[in-house]
Amino acid sequence: MQTKTNTVSLATLNDGAVIEAVDIALQRVFDNIVDPNTDAKTVREVTLKIKIKPSDDRDFGQISYQAVPKLAPDIEQITQVEIGRALSGAAEARERQKRQAPESAPENVTDFKTKAAGR
Repeated sequence: MQTKTNTVSLATLNDGAVIEAVDIALQRVFDNIVDPNTDAKTVREVTLKIKIKPSDDRDFGQISYQAVPKLAPDIEQITQVEIGRALSGAAEARERQKRQAPESAPENVTDFKTKAAGR
């Protein structure tokens, strides 16, 4: 009795897991594209590597595969630190505080809308 074998294709290889691996790599690329911490102009890639290693007598082979995404790196972020010595003499660094706009106007500033309305 002969056993029926299926011809290997991307769709059938490892019960479709190759296509699933590519889909996962594509999703990683799409996530990377919408990440605002990456450069929008960087080209992303997905490479599908398939290796086939035949046996010595060439009657069977081993297939390995890998879907490899090439993503854009995070955009470089910069901050400033002040470097000096502590009272103990040890070197230390402190990040400079970023200046933030005040949430409300100081007491000595009059809101134009309030003054115009006679309040």
